[in-house]
Amino acid sequence: MTDLIDNNLLNKIQYLKDNYQGILERLSDIGACSTLEKIKKDCGLKITILDELVSLVDNAPGIKDTVLVDKVYEIIRRGFKQDERNAIIQVDLLNESSDGPRIMEDLFNMYKNLSDINSWKTSLISSSYSKKSLLKNLVFKISGKGIVKYLKYESGIHEALKDTRRFRIAVTVYPETYKKDFEIKENEIKTETYRSSGPGGQSANTSDSAVRLTHIPSGISASSQSERSQKKNKDIALQILSTKIIRAEEEKMIKQKKARRDEILFGYDPGIVRTYDYDKKIVYSKSQKDAIREMDDFINGGIDIFLKEKIKDEEIKKIDSFFLDPESKQTT
Repeated sequence: MTDLIDNNLLNKIQYLKDNYQGILERLSDIGACSTLEKIKKDCGLKITILDELVSLVDNAPGIKDTVLVDKVYEIIRRGFKQDERNAIIQVDLLNESSDGPRIMEDLFNMYKNLSDINSWKTSLISSSYSKKSLLKNLVFKISGKGIVKYLKYESGIHEALKDTRRFRIAVTVYPETYKKDFEIKENEIKTETYRSSGPGGQSANTSDSAVRLTHIPSGISASSQSERSQKKNKDIALQILSTKIIRAEEEKMIKQKKARRDEILFGYDPGIVRTYDYDKKIVYSKSQKDAIREMDDFINGGIDIFLKEKIKDEEIKKIDSFFLDPESKQTT
């Protein structure tokens, strides 16, 4: 499988070389840069990466294939700067149940174990509970190099089966945004402060340090209760809010067909990302040909190997979305 992927990859780079002028003209055309690509600031970067890949192919006869492939991947990854950003992850239980919180906690632990294996840092930003004191929402941040490359495939619906019941959990992975990406006007924000709380409304803080921000024009909101300082919580909530607004704008552009799914900063799988069968204690994913894994092993760190396999399979597709014209007849 790996040899096939590598051969396909080298064939695609050769295609870029053979069609260099046409691809360059398309990338140089201002119409080739969508609004979101301008946010990513990679329009000019694409041309630089194209030149580097073509130059690499020109020198290919003197380079071993394995070294060549590694160099190609290294160049391509530099063209996807959002993959290097930290990730903010939101987990929402879509159907309330007494088993729901346990499933959400398992998902949180799964991502924390992935974080620990890769020497990343996990920090809880906020949590909320239903009127029945059941956990229904978690927001946390994972910091470290290359995180989004792993976690962007996790956005979507995660399904859990337990005692013949079916639970649905929405996982949304937001690449961390910066002030230069998007700026919200102060008069467009409604600010609320409150005491962070746990199950049953128990106060976890004696002061109103938790902050909830609402973007008035869109109605989108974000909150943070992880810090003791109200100012720090407001800064975190503002960052999450701007991230959510960009995400909403992207989805709007896709619905209006003003941008392709592969052009946007955030990804989202409208189908089932993965199924966790608690009765059979297995995990499987249709996106990887129903690959089945033992659940405890998967949650305790096995997801790391699973995602690395997926990344390898997906890497070659990047050249298509990065350079090749969607009307191109180039095949994989």
